[in-house]
Amino acid sequence: MSEKLIVLRNKIDQIDDQILSLLKKRISCMGKIGEIKKRDKLSIRDDKREKEKMKVIEQKGEKLGISLGLVTQVWTILFKQSEEIEK
Repeated sequence: MSEKLIVLRNKIDQIDDQILSLLKKRISCMGKIGEIKKRDKLSIRDDKREKEKMKVIEQKGEKLGISLGLVTQVWTILFKQSEEIEK
């Protein structure tokens, strides 16, 4: 196997570790948000916030050259997961 391939795969492994660490932090925040929503008797879903957030994320993704489809899929999953965790 080429040395360049090994180096790049190792780089991807490090990035994956960072992504997982960030997901853990995001999940922790979602849990805290859920507690606040329960305490304050707020709706779990906030369609307005989701739409606004998706628009901003899509714009940021576009500026970074990330496909709209990928950005939409990832954040749709994150929003669904947020709803489950906040229940």
